Amino acid sequence: MGKIGFRLLVLLLLCCLLGCRPIKKTREAFEQTQYCYNGSKTGLVEKIDLNGWYAFTETSGGTSFEVKCVFFEDGMFIYHFNPAYFKETADKKNGFYSRGTQWGRYVLVGDTIKAQFIESPGGMSWSKGHIWFQIANRTSLKWLAFKYGDPIHVANIGQYQNRDMSIGSFTSAPAMPNADKAWIKSRSWFWCDIQKFKVWKQQRK
Repeated sequence: MGKIGFRLLVLLLLCCLLGCRPIKKTREAFEQTQYCYNGSKTGLVEKIDLNGWYAFTETSGGTSFEVKCVFFEDGMFIYHFNPAYFKETADKKNGFYSRGTQWGRYVLVGDTIKAQFIESPGGMSWSKGHIWFQIANRTSLKWLAFKYGDPIHVANIGQYQNRDMSIGSFTSAPAMPNADKAWIKSRSWFWCDIQKFKVWKQQRK
């Protein structure tokens, strides 16, 4: 292989590596904020049912589509959960846990759930999304606000409430994802404490 060919190969490898890693600003949106993963229980299970998903219907221009969200007791979160995709690809190497699923973390503030998520590797972008919900009762959530990019702030929350969303109703399921298998949990920048991350990785071997 000539010098030019070797340099092109190195450049291609670098591009692939960079494509598998979000930009610094996106990584820091987890590791330096309240959305970093610490493994602690959130207490959300005491307020709502968790063994299933919450489905919201958005109506726009005479058409409607559904958005399903999943919450885990350790703070893990899935935006736009696809039960069929989970069932079909959960056991595949490049399936549900590593491609096509937007994982993130939520925090519980009183009766408000604030979540941040990111597109999975191989997607069109590494944009992070923000979404807030208000707990209505044990099986219902109100969609408060949604936006990509910078975080949602209470002062301007009205700007992000223009989506016509139904109350999110709960659907139980006998089999749900294992959050420990999520691609994002294997990234050190997702964790609050790098030592806890190393212990978790060692225990997974």
